[in-house]
Amino acid sequence: MNPDPKPKFFWQGVMILLPVALMAGFGFWAILRQHNDVEQDARQRANEIVQALPKEFGRLVANELIQFDGQKGGWFMYLQWGPAGWPGDRKFNGYLTDTNTLIDVSNDVAALKSAFPDWKDGPPPLVDFTLEPNGDLGGSPPIPPRPPSWLTAMSPRQYQAWTALETADYASESLSNLVALTRAFEQTGPQPPARSCAEFIHLRAESRTQPATNAIGELIRFAGGHDDVESESGLPLTTLALAESLKRARECGPTAQLWEALRSEILQPSALTPSLLDEAARLVVNNAQLSDSIRALRILLADKQSQQELAGAVRRTGKLNGITTTNLWVAAMNRRWFCILQPDYYQNWNGPSNRFYSAVHTNISVRCYPESIVARGFSDAFKDAEISLPNYFGISISLEDRPISLRPEWKNIHDEKPDILAEEQFNMSATGVWTRTSGQESFEASYKAMPDSRSDGPKIFFEMMPGHPQFTIRILLTNRNLLFAKQRQLQLVFGSLIALAALAALVGFVAARRAFHRQLQLNEMKSNFVSSVSHELRAPIASVRLMAENLERGKIPEAQKQNDYFRFIVQECRRLSSLIENVLDFSRIERGRKQYEFEATNLSALTQTTVKLMESYAAEKGVQLKTAFNPQPSDAGLELNVDGRAIQQALVNLIDNAIKHSPKGASVQIGLEAKFDLIQLWVEDQGQGIPAKEHEKIFERFYRSGSELRRETQGVGIGLSIVKHIVESHGGRVRVQSEPGQGSRFTIELPARNPHE
Repeated sequence: MNPDPKPKFFWQGVMILLPVALMAGFGFWAILRQHNDVEQDARQRANEIVQALPKEFGRLVANELIQFDGQKGGWFMYLQWGPAGWPGDRKFNGYLTDTNTLIDVSNDVAALKSAFPDWKDGPPPLVDFTLEPNGDLGGSPPIPPRPPSWLTAMSPRQYQAWTALETADYASESLSNLVALTRAFEQTGPQPPARSCAEFIHLRAESRTQPATNAIGELIRFAGGHDDVESESGLPLTTLALAESLKRARECGPTAQLWEALRSEILQPSALTPSLLDEAARLVVNNAQLSDSIRALRILLADKQSQQELAGAVRRTGKLNGITTTNLWVAAMNRRWFCILQPDYYQNWNGPSNRFYSAVHTNISVRCYPESIVARGFSDAFKDAEISLPNYFGISISLEDRPISLRPEWKNIHDEKPDILAEEQFNMSATGVWTRTSGQESFEASYKAMPDSRSDGPKIFFEMMPGHPQFTIRILLTNRNLLFAKQRQLQLVFGSLIALAALAALVGFVAARRAFHRQLQLNEMKSNFVSSVSHELRAPIASVRLMAENLERGKIPEAQKQNDYFRFIVQECRRLSSLIENVLDFSRIERGRKQYEFEATNLSALTQTTVKLMESYAAEKGVQLKTAFNPQPSDAGLELNVDGRAIQQALVNLIDNAIKHSPKGASVQIGLEAKFDLIQLWVEDQGQGIPAKEHEKIFERFYRSGSELRRETQGVGIGLSIVKHIVESHGGRVRVQSEPGQGSRFTIELPARNPHE
């Protein structure tokens, strides 16, 4: 029958590593899955934020935008009817002295300064105006001026008469000649505007002969009655009358009538208005009240000039026809402006019921907001909607395909290319209701979207637009590191646990594998030990029994031979006792029950005694024992507190090994030396030597150098392990110096002062 095969470690290894491998694989899969779940949760959170916006969020944004219209309108109304007016006039003084008005205006100015931090002088960057169907700015003459229609419609006869009158006026001919030429022109039957212009030439010439105050009054009164008439240059008669009046005012100073004409000129400026305002400022340079009025008029004029520039920018877009587009982005005055366009409606009233029954539009109402106030409007709308964002989210706004730069707390940009998690489109709108009455459409507009009813500017009702301004809100993932920070911490914790578990399993696998193979080696060593012990015991016992039987039967009559038999029996019994003592000591050491009795012992005497005990055994093997002591054995310095019996046993084991491994005729030297704080006890033989790789192994249990089949020396492989345990229990160590073919030297090193003292 074949011997049992050696056990394999394969399945034990599988049982150790497989669960850990499965756990690690599942753990890392779960970590990766968690990363996707976190991103999916972020998208869901972003959608929830968008869905949480009120359905009428567009109204919030519109209200935030147009709330400043009322504030600017209130302040400008105050400028027109207060500081810009003539001092002492009741109508103007009422605005300057009314406490409620002053409080409202102060609040309006404070709100505007808050909205426009960079605003210092002039009107706030918030512009509204009306465009006529041809694109001209409503309520103001075109700039640059254009020839009036009456001039181009003249007949040759009329044109000849007009040219003669105009030439005489430029030449400052006599009043009688101008009167005659005026009558001659009127006889040609010109259009009413042309007749008015001829009358103005006559009046202007006549006024030069009058006192300045009378002349100013006549000129302004005539122009006021013909405020819709344009001169041959395209300038309104009101402008020409004001220019002439300012010249005459150098003689008498400004008058209330002149100042009212100047104020009206500012509200409907022409190309000549800035020069006229400068002329007026020179007139009142020494009048503090009127200088303040000039400053107010300059603010109003600057606003009108902004209207002119923005009106030109809107015209240049080419999108006015049909007003199919109700919102535009334009560039003007070093800013980007969002302009909202809508039909400018007027109402036909249905008698005393005060219900209007139709709405007809001819002009285009335009509101222009700088990009900064649009961004503020959105930011404030988010605040009003009580939107709360995680610190890894940001919001981007696109109004009519143009990005809006929000405040930092809403942008919250950290990554260069943030991901879009959710988006929603809204329409900008304000409160308004369409109703039907008797088959006709009527419009009832509430002014909720216009919180300040004091504004006299046109209201914006988004519901009446052909198309509402559209904007898109996007929720962005602006900081991926922050979003995944907590997840990375969990990854680190669980990843570390998994890695530690895998490492522990690997270490356990390696340790179990080593223990498995070590156990196999120990089993083999124990088997060899049992075999060796049996052999070591069987041979001497058989010899002793054979000699005893021969002596018992009287087969050895010679007395000398009997003595030899007795000596051999004693020697074998001593060797068996030593072997049994080693086995018993090894058993005690294995069970941790080995105890030592420490007492003062002279190592020199102990060594000499041990050498004498081993001399007979050495002589039998043909080996000579030699000693070398330094200092001499009589030196008391070699006395230590040790277990003498144990040290002698260790020395016997070393000498026994040296004798067994020495060839016949060789010598074994035993030495004792005192070096500094160490006592060295050494045994040196002339045997075959020990390879360096086995210097540590020879002190292991049951280990014997070489193949068991080739061993020629006796022993069971526990002697050196017992020596090592005895020496280390005394606080010392055992060293070996050996090379193949050069013998071996084993040294016991003991501290001069034993720790057990």
